[in-house]
Amino acid sequence: MPRKPTEIDFREIDAYVARCRDKATAPRVSEIAWELGISRVTLNHRFREISGRPLSEYFASMREKAAETLLLESNLKTEDVAVKAGFGTPRNFHRAFARRFGVSPARYRTLMRMPGN
Repeated sequence: MPRKPTEIDFREIDAYVARCRDKATAPRVSEIAWELGISRVTLNHRFREISGRPLSEYFASMREKAAETLLLESNLKTEDVAVKAGFGTPRNFHRAFARRFGVSPARYRTLMRMPGN
């Protein structure tokens, strides 16, 4: 059965985020809306109805999770983590990461890699 234009499949959104991460680009609501064949307004509305939060907030949390994983499981420079996680610039990454975790990305990596963590 074909999808209704207003239905949202989270697997498609997650696949889109993964493609963005592979290309080291930030996910954009307008881009995924175009891929899904629905308007940005409709996508945002439906996503909020289902998840209780805006799609942009979901994208931000996915970037944060990706950055956290890269910081803990790789030896990439924080600038490279910023790009690979989809933050665009190291400055955006450092600001967003510090706001979310309360410390800089480098400090977070050091603290979390300490014995006992």
